[in-house]
Amino acid sequence: MYVALWYKHGKPIHGRAWNNGGVVECSFPYLKAELTGAKDLGGQIQILQYKGDHNTLGYWYEWIKYKDRFEKSEERQR
Repeated sequence: MYVALWYKHGKPIHGRAWNNGGVVECSFPYLKAELTGAKDLGGQIQILQYKGDHNTLGYWYEWIKYKDRFEKSEERQR
């Protein structure tokens, strides 16, 4: 699972991306829908790639539940 970035009408939308047998697929929440296909998305999608480990690079990312996004954590920065 990877972090994905896509722009809809000039506004950034973060979503998720994954490798499906060598093909990168993406999903983005938009209003009350989940946009997934080339027909819905169009344009360019950027994927956050993380090479190495947090001990050498000093950072990492993790998926959290949307409802927990405002919980304070000493290990997490916004």
